Amino acid sequence: MNEQLRIQLQELEAALAALNMEETDPGRLRQRSLELIGAAIGILHQQVSDYQFPTLEQEVEFFKTIKPQFAALWNYYTRLDLIELKKPATMKPLRRFLQQELLLLQVFFDHHLEFYQYYRSGGTTLDAQLFVRGAALPPGFSSSRIDADSRFSTPGDYVLGRLLANERLRAHLTDLLQQLDSGQNLAQPRRQLHWTGNKINFIELAYALYKSGEINQGKADLAGILEGLRSLFNIKLEVMHAYRYFEDIRMRKMYSRTRFLESLRDQLQRHMEDLDGK
Repeated sequence: MNEQLRIQLQELEAALAALNMEETDPGRLRQRSLELIGAAIGILHQQVSDYQFPTLEQEVEFFKTIKPQFAALWNYYTRLDLIELKKPATMKPLRRFLQQELLLLQVFFDHHLEFYQYYRSGGTTLDAQLFVRGAALPPGFSSSRIDADSRFSTPGDYVLGRLLANERLRAHLTDLLQQLDSGQNLAQPRRQLHWTGNKINFIELAYALYKSGEINQGKADLAGILEGLRSLFNIKLEVMHAYRYFEDIRMRKMYSRTRFLESLRDQLQRHMEDLDGK
């Protein structure tokens, strides 16, 4: 059972990695990631809630090494989404905000210090109390259990998931502060541009720029130009699909093959004529 659940975790991590490569909008990336993680945890809940592990060791293994990894992903993306929504738009308040977020993480670490030290030291003597359903929490340990279903929770698995997520968040926030120290303006949000026209027009523009030789002294290849434009305009388009669109452009028989580029030229020409007439 645990081997299959580990495979599911690996598949989730692979899906998140693929989504990170595909989705260019940070907000949508976080929301779509949470959708994937939530669905995976829902399946996990169905599989484990009524399942009786053959041995105590296997139950401990699941609630100590598998479920917390799922929970850590959920907690990380949930908290990251909230941080991005609350993040100030100017430099000085942003630094204070990041420092305060790091302080909140440290408060949680301090509150669960004994638990954290036990886990990081590789301790096992208290596993039967921390990672077995229905067990009583060991003296000196604090619990933050929020899962109401006792069939799917133990005294320690949620806290461990939070601690793992907080480690990742701490690294992320520390990296942002280091970027601020190096002079990068993280507070100035990049205005998002989205291509809302037809994809075939996008390809016509990309090919025209490619053949113009105006980018990187004519050394930029088509794939590089497509990737740059895709990132700039937040458009999902695989290179192989670009070739298919170009073939559609080549097959045009009516009017002009380069109708989009000519439309751009005509609109600019009319704009200048309108200005001349004022």
